[in-house]
Amino acid sequence: QGAQARNDRELLLAMLSPKSDVAEVYSTDTSGNAIGQLVWNPDQKRVWLVADNLPARPSNETYQLWVSDGGNYESLGTFKPDTSGFARYTASVPEGMTGYDAAVVTIEQAGGAPERSGPSVFAADLSRFRH
Repeated sequence: QGAQARNDRELLLAMLSPKSDVAEVYSTDTSGNAIGQLVWNPDQKRVWLVADNLPARPSNETYQLWVSDGGNYESLGTFKPDTSGFARYTASVPEGMTGYDAAVVTIEQAGGAPERSGPSVFAADLSRFRH
């Protein structure tokens, strides 16, 4: 619970910081009603994805967050929502990245994919968030 409370505090501080960028992530699945936000705080060098209404995936699938800088996608890791469909995922900003053009959440095989290959669930245009 202590780690969860610390993560909640860090997310709240990032969302309130004037230095953070907050973007809506839009569902690319027209059959669902998943919603989300991506928070990027360059000072903390962290990214948070907060999403709700994500359908559960079979045990052989996972959600994977990707960011694009100059058209090259880099994985920020995999995550699974809880039983209610809520997910909060935190990742470190890859070394050398000063901004993102886009963020995408895909469905990949369990353990994640080395390259973006699965269908998209979320997408966000982040080109206005250049530092």
